[in-house]
Amino acid sequence: PRNSLQCGFLKEKRMTAQYFYSSLCPDTPPFAAALHELGIAHEAYDIHASMRNLKAFIHLRDTSPAFAALIGSSSLGVPVLITDSGAALFTPQALLAHYR
Repeated sequence: PRNSLQCGFLKEKRMTAQYFYSSLCPDTPPFAAALHELGIAHEAYDIHASMRNLKAFIHLRDTSPAFAALIGSSSLGVPVLITDSGAALFTPQALLAHYR
């Protein structure tokens, strides 16, 4: 039961996008600027702010096919925006292409 509850907020039906980021990552500021510029409604989760956020992100990364290309790379997979349709966008350029 504990494992099913750890990431329960990821399993809930969301109307807004989910933004996972690290306040320590140099890729976060330009990604956040693009989110702001595009006015994308989202729920933000800093993976370094709490164990709940970190565990939710790790669960997502370990179970989503969108992260498969990152296996074996030095990329953790943040920042990432999971759109309300389930697409994973990893760069400001991907945000611009998806939302413009």
